[in-house]
Amino acid sequence: MNLSGYDWPQGGTKQIAYVDGQSHMMELFVGFGDLWQSADLTVLTGAPPPDGSAFAGYAWSAGGTKQVAYRDQKSHIIELFVARDSPWQWVDLTALTGAPPPGDSALAGYAWSAGGTKQVAYVDDQGHVIELFVARGSPWQWVDLTTLTGAPPPGGPALAGYDWPNGQTKQVAYVDDQGHVIELFVARGSPWQWVDLTTLTGAPPLGDSALAGYAWSAGGTKQVAYRDQKSHIIELFVARGSPWRWVDLTVLTGAPPPGGPALAGYDWPNGQTKQVAYVDDQGHVIELFVARGSPWQWVDLTALTGAPLLHQKPLTGYAWVWGATKQVAYVDDHGHMIELHVGLSDQWRCSILKAFKRREAPGKPG
Repeated sequence: MNLSGYDWPQGGTKQIAYVDGQSHMMELFVGFGDLWQSADLTVLTGAPPPDGSAFAGYAWSAGGTKQVAYRDQKSHIIELFVARDSPWQWVDLTALTGAPPPGDSALAGYAWSAGGTKQVAYVDDQGHVIELFVARGSPWQWVDLTTLTGAPPPGGPALAGYDWPNGQTKQVAYVDDQGHVIELFVARGSPWQWVDLTTLTGAPPLGDSALAGYAWSAGGTKQVAYRDQKSHIIELFVARGSPWRWVDLTVLTGAPPPGGPALAGYDWPNGQTKQVAYVDDQGHVIELFVARGSPWQWVDLTALTGAPLLHQKPLTGYAWVWGATKQVAYVDDHGHMIELHVGLSDQWRCSILKAFKRREAPGKPG
């Protein structure tokens, strides 16, 4: 089961999107000091059900909404979206834009702060990277980034799209058929460009892995994390005005290597750290983390909290600004939704989220 956990600062909630056994798009969400609630977004909106393979949940501050984008069973990109005190709505972005339908790829959805847009990136069945994007008060548009840039096409399903506020760019990272990490990026008023980060840095090529791309607010950097062919966690990173560099976080920290492709990388603004979470071959959740001016460290969150194990399943990691927490969520080997979470001055804790399930009142997003 794929998961997408994210913060919605304007709504004050943190939420996890997932697809249930009936192929419904579901959301678990909680506000500060509240109980977790569950919403069936497929029932609430009447939208076509997801195919379960690829989806992304994210907040768009310029539009005041949170949204989940996914591929439906007819290979259309569907967006479910909601603003505060409004009902959930849906739109078929493929029908709306005439963009090519997605192939068998990951899907990235994110907001671009400098451009004020939200966008969905995916790979079509011709192997081209497609971006759907919209600004407030404008219609949705689409662009073929592969044709536009002449970049090498993706060679696998791994894909990440994210905002870099410090550099004022948006970027899409993926892997070509040589196992090289390719980045497509654009600044306001400039054309899209591409760069081969593997060739540029001399970093080891990617193995069978997810790809996490994200910005680090306290450090001012953007970074891409992945698992290489030796099962080491590699980070590529860059600051404004500096060259791209790479580091082997497994060698640097002595942390246990990943046992599968599950990987999440994210910023924690409240704690001023960046972190990478993955699962080792014992089914333990491992976190690598760093603060400015400090060395990288690692912690075994499963051993620390006594949380249930997971094997060969995805996880999601995200910060929650209102709660001042960072968290990693996953579905354990018994089908329970687990969240590991920590605040600024307390210790890591484990919660079983499905136990708190209760009905959502329609039209109340949190």
